[in-house]
Amino acid sequence: MLDLIIKGAFGRAGLDVALQQLPSERGLVMADAGQVDGDANRISGLEAAYPNLLRVPESNMTYEFTAFALRPDVSVRHWDDLRHYTVAYIIGWKIYDENVRASSTVKVATPENLFALLRAGRVDVVLYYHLGGLHYGRKLGLDNLRALDPPLATREMYMYLNRRHADIVPRLADALRDMKKDGGYQSIVAPFLGR
Repeated sequence: MLDLIIKGAFGRAGLDVALQQLPSERGLVMADAGQVDGDANRISGLEAAYPNLLRVPESNMTYEFTAFALRPDVSVRHWDDLRHYTVAYIIGWKIYDENVRASSTVKVATPENLFALLRAGRVDVVLYYHLGGLHYGRKLGLDNLRALDPPLATREMYMYLNRRHADIVPRLADALRDMKKDGGYQSIVAPFLGR
């Protein structure tokens, strides 16, 4: 879904884009260093720690940052509830770095590794975004996967570009706004939401 949104925005702005999947932390560092042109999906505020990145000021999606568990006795309603559990999340997800205070924490490189840890019983809780977590639960056959409500946080997500591409930041923001106004955005997202 994100790939289609990004490609759609670049296309509307009259720009070519090639997407490359990198480990989360490495991709952010490489974007800041100018080794890649940007990062497709991050929370706002990263400019403070990564001064060479410029945020495209129109969100590309909304993430519900969610705790997932298999065991029925696991209950997480707030960040503080994580202190009772062994928790895993993906390296480089800053919202988790800033908020997780667990009894034990495991960081992994990929969502497949994340949900495999849960399936193997090596962690009690994994943290991911709601829609993605449901996808990987289905993919790995985790029939008893529970997305714990409410989400720990809901945040708008943004593209960031290396500052050498400052001239295209407003064009991409306009393209995303236009996609949302004319229904192009909704036509991309609806199939992923089961609508």
